[in-house]
Amino acid sequence: AEFPMCSVLPAKTFMGNRLRSLGYREVKTLESLPFCGKGVKIRGHEFHWSDIEASEPLPPLFLARDSRGNIFNAGVKHGNIAASYIHLHFESIPLRLFSHF
Repeated sequence: AEFPMCSVLPAKTFMGNRLRSLGYREVKTLESLPFCGKGVKIRGHEFHWSDIEASEPLPPLFLARDSRGNIFNAGVKHGNIAASYIHLHFESIPLRLFSHF
């Protein structure tokens, strides 16, 4: 089934009938984000049943590694929007790399 969203990304989201991804991740930022700079490693967790299908190419937000060592692009960047299935653990960012507001 396809579900309408708020149209902040040029993409469609589909719920699946099985788990799409589950596990711990380590990501490296591919550009500066509001909370940290480019090249910062952050740990997180991914758990989702849906898939996203973009209607145009969207640059990746992170270079990710799963617990088996597989490396892949994760998340998307579109204008001021940074979106990802990975739930980041902000305590994993060393304080010296964390951007202060």
